[in-house]
Amino acid sequence: MALRGDETYVRLNGRLKRRTDKAAMIETDIGEGWVPRSCMHFATDKAIDDMELGQEAEFQIMEWVAEREELV
Repeated sequence: MALRGDETYVRLNGRLKRRTDKAAMIETDIGEGWVPRSCMHFATDKAIDDMELGQEAEFQIMEWVAEREELV
């Protein structure tokens, strides 16, 4: 699903493990990895600020980052 420019995003169900101003650690059934906030869909990035650590959610991140972090 292309949401911005030519970037393809994937939707992942996972858990927020940690967050910083620049990235979030997401855990899925496959593994966990750091995802730069700049590589998340705008709505996902905004939602992370209101999430509790450990909370489960659907994350929209750039496909190439999900593959690099072995989240898919």
